[in-house]
Order: sequence, then structure tokens, then C-alpha cells
Amino acid sequence: MNPRAVDSTTAFAGTDDGKKLQDASVVFIHGFLDEGALWLPVRERLAEFGITSVAPDLSGMGARASAPPPFTLSRLAEDVASDLGGIAQPVVLVGHSMGAQIVELVAAMLPRQVIAMMLLTPVPLSGLAVPDEIATKMRSLGGTPKHSANFVSSSRDGMLTVLLTTWSTLA
Repeated sequence: MNPRAVDSTTAFAGTDDGKKLQDASVVFIHGFLDEGALWLPVRERLAEFGITSVAPDLSGMGARASAPPPFTLSRLAEDVASDLGGIAQPVVLVGHSMGAQIVELVAAMLPRQVIAMMLLTPVPLSGLAVPDEIATKMRSLGGTPKHSANFVSSSRDGMLTVLLTTWSTLA
């Protein structure tokens, strides 16, 4: 895959076996203590353009809130990779914040299925420097997510514009 920068995102597109972006499903990965429902307004809008998408909940969040800890990046990436086993066509992964880290790991696990990725306000895969005491507490969190309605309402149009612009540029 050849990286190409588009706006404030990084998109990777193209495969050696001729898979096309317009044949792909979009898989949205939410950030820390959020849930897949965060992406519903964007997914509904993409559906108007005939773009198929899914937004699974990560372990410890949303419908998977009762999953036991710890919630490591590798575990979350393995869960997402397992979820993708039910999708026959190629996928475009979109990750927000911590979800961007998971997207990078999943793309490395499934290079034949993942034909593009978009990282929105990504946390570096190497993580952020936080004291061990705080990192340990964060790894044990889960349960009922409290996602921000402000993020959805203020970011929805901007995210949609970036997604559609990127989609049309790479297709």
C-alpha cells in the first residue's frame, strides 16, 4: 500500500490484487470509553451514497461493556479482526483517537482485506506518556460508556466531508 495524506488524515489505499475502494465496506472504530453508536449519524449519511458500514463496540464498551478486563490494544485489535471475519469484501478502516491505534494493528493483521485506513485525531501507536498508575487504572476501565454528544454534533459534518472527499479521491 502507498500512503497518501488527505487533509488531516492519512489514508492508505490500493492493493496488488485489484481490490477497489468502491467495493469496500467502511468499518468505524471508536475511541476510549465510547461506543460504535457514536458513528451512527455518519453511517446513515454514507448509506445515502450506497456505502456499507459497520461500527462494532470494543470490549468493555457499549454492548460489550460486561467483557472482563484487561483491555489491551492487542486484545481490542484481535476482537475487531475477528469481527471482520464476517465481512467478505475488502474494508476501509476508520479509527478515532484510540480507535486509530486499533485500526493500525488490524491493518497489519489483515493486509489482504484492509485496503485503506483513515486515522482521525489519532493517538500514536506508541501511546502517550502517562504515569503507570494512571495507565493501569485506564486499562481496567469499561462498563457503560459516556460518549460526548458535543463531539458528534460538532464533528459530524467535518468527518463526513473528510470521508467523502477521501473516498472520491482514492476511488
